[in-house]
Amino acid sequence: MTEDEYIGRDPAPQEVADRERRQSPEHAAWVAAHREEIDAAKAKIRIEDL
Repeated sequence: MTEDEYIGRDPAPQEVADRERRQSPEHAAWVAAHREEIDAAKAKIRIEDL
């Protein structure tokens, strides 16, 4: 169940498109290819937040 279903509202078309893009095989492949860079950026943000 998505948050929209839980609160009883229909998602906006842009929200649907974004969700579908994030769930696509192409997006998963891009994330896998860039995982090291993504993890390094997240770690840097965490360090800067301290």
